[in-house]
Amino acid sequence: MASADLGNLHIFYEDMGSGPVVLLIHGSFTRGDEAFSSLLPRLAARYRVLCPDLRGHGRSRCEDLFWDEPMLARDMLRLLNAVGVERAHMVGHSMGGDVAMSCAVMQPERALSLVSIGSAGLANPALARYLDRLAPERAERARHSAFFAHLEAQHQAAHRGDWRRMFRQTIESCMRYPDFSPTDLARLRMPFLLLYGEKDDLVLPEEVAHLAACCPDFRSRVIPGAGHSPQSSARFCPRLHGSCWIFSKWPKPLQRLSECKEPQTREQAMSVLMINGSPHARGCTFTALSTVAVQLKKKGIESEIIHIGVKPIAGCIACGKCAESGHCVFTDDSVNEAIDKLRSAEGLVVGSPVYYAGPNGALCAFLDRMFFMKGSAYAFKPAACVVNCRRGGASAAFDRLNKYFTINRMPVVSSQYWNATHGRRPEEQAHDLEGLQIMRTLGDNMAWLIRCIAAGRAAGIKPPEMEPWQPTHFIMQ
Repeated sequence: MASADLGNLHIFYEDMGSGPVVLLIHGSFTRGDEAFSSLLPRLAARYRVLCPDLRGHGRSRCEDLFWDEPMLARDMLRLLNAVGVERAHMVGHSMGGDVAMSCAVMQPERALSLVSIGSAGLANPALARYLDRLAPERAERARHSAFFAHLEAQHQAAHRGDWRRMFRQTIESCMRYPDFSPTDLARLRMPFLLLYGEKDDLVLPEEVAHLAACCPDFRSRVIPGAGHSPQSSARFCPRLHGSCWIFSKWPKPLQRLSECKEPQTREQAMSVLMINGSPHARGCTFTALSTVAVQLKKKGIESEIIHIGVKPIAGCIACGKCAESGHCVFTDDSVNEAIDKLRSAEGLVVGSPVYYAGPNGALCAFLDRMFFMKGSAYAFKPAACVVNCRRGGASAAFDRLNKYFTINRMPVVSSQYWNATHGRRPEEQAHDLEGLQIMRTLGDNMAWLIRCIAAGRAAGIKPPEMEPWQPTHFIMQ
């Protein structure tokens, strides 16, 4: 156990191992070595691990019990200065994830990479309800519990003042912060990984989608079966280090911490192709698609988003060559890529902004060519569309896109309402709680239908055979 005098704060921290520095930042109502007890020895085998007790927590001592998350972040940066560390991999859990993000926003050049466990860094209604249950007056009634007895004993050993005030201060800080703007999040250009448990209600899919829209190098992973503190499991480190994308960007020794790789099941191998038909690569359409993708991921189904881009897209010229080759004759865009990916995917989601009560014209040109061949390659693949508008025209655009699916025998996946969100920018769209809920329901429903189709095929149930085509029209001889 080491300590550093930072003036108004005497901070205690674990300093273990040698090599590249990993800064572990714990969450509320705990201390560093307790929050990361399973992770510390594994990381210390390859790295120098700094694991402090935050101001007002654990063994660290401060004169004033007032703090907020920006102050905690400044404390962490001061600690790095005190121990002579210029740059570090920053890993935080819960409130510590918010603090790690604040450090990286304040001084992005000092974060080699960023990992947040159990926190997307955005206040949400679920967090507010959770913190309300921990209000001091309720906590007082629960003092007989082992948790509160342990908390009070720790506080009295290290701090001055009333532990209830410390408790209230922590809750108020979590309610006020973090408050990252899209501009703040755009500063997080380092590899950024969000890890959260499948059963963690404090991380919402729309928050994950918002981070994906704003942070240049962001990924997220869901820990099956885990709750709010997945790092508490002794299996957390070896299970994740072998599969998480971010560790490929960390020094190679960290990758060797992987001791096992879980076999990939058929369900995990399933995938859904998503087409972003907006000219904006990470705008509201992307956020809606990402919200569906996060929900699919929770159900074990991967997804990939193709952006149609901003270059001109040729419309279909009805040359018929696609019927011969299986591909479009135009090769200067991603239509043929989408054709190939959809053939191997289990489902499709198409997203578009609403322009003049219809989908983006470039997307319609893209889909006209993609679907013109009317082959059997797309048949019985579940499909859905999502649209985003500022105010109106969503249902007309929604109806137009669904016609591509129904003419190709693709089951159309529904949600609890029409698949539309509202907002000019992702930060406005984040307030459309029902719209984002519709996206989550759509993801759940699509995952269920994909599994049902796979189970039916495994049981020997074949798709219906199509009758020979009888082309007719309304011009009679």
